[in-house]
Amino acid sequence: MENRYKILIVEDDKNAGFLLKRHLTNLNFEVVLCVDGEIGMQAFKKDKYDLCILDIMLPKKDGIVLAKEIREFDEQTPFIFLTARNLKSDKITGYNVGCDDYICKPFDIDEFVFKINAILRRTSFKQTVVLNEITVASFVLKTNSRILQTKDKIINLSNKESLLLELFFKNINKVVPRSQIMREVWGNDDFFTSKNLDVYLTKLRKILHADSKIKLLNVYGFGYKLVLSNVISHIK
Repeated sequence: MENRYKILIVEDDKNAGFLLKRHLTNLNFEVVLCVDGEIGMQAFKKDKYDLCILDIMLPKKDGIVLAKEIREFDEQTPFIFLTARNLKSDKITGYNVGCDDYICKPFDIDEFVFKINAILRRTSFKQTVVLNEITVASFVLKTNSRILQTKDKIINLSNKESLLLELFFKNINKVVPRSQIMREVWGNDDFFTSKNLDVYLTKLRKILHADSKIKLLNVYGFGYKLVLSNVISHIK
């Protein structure tokens, strides 16, 4: 099944929320619409979202409070304020609580979609290397201890498995030649090393299968490429 970005919209204007949801759904996004801040926070806690779109003037819990709670619960998920409040002080408040963009109503829907794509492109392909840790999608590789953390478990890797993952994680969306992999991980590229590589690649694919957004592809006759799947190419 095709993997799609999941967006949470919290908008109390039912007509505006419905129209935005329908437009984004037609562009192949998966969209959840909530009509007040309390329901929005409940929805956020229950599921994983790639982006949140928040109105500020919401019943029960306003968008600023909701944004603060989202940031306390999850520091990574990006969010956009989409609101009729257009004072400079409102925008400053919005950015101070951590929004990725602040868009005032009325707005151009095509421009809005471009901004959504830009945020998703930046956040979904995020790769960080900090203190001997490499984070890619939902995986965290601790290179010193050869531990791979997933959403629900910790995997102890062999030295070769750790080196292979580190090489792929540092070359996201780039083709890594087969000969380079063998030389960097095994120190040579002879026939027996080639057979060993095939065995390890099979193991890694089983591990990476835990996150549908990441895939290890075979580039026939050349090497391999670790890619993060997305839906941006399907949006016109």
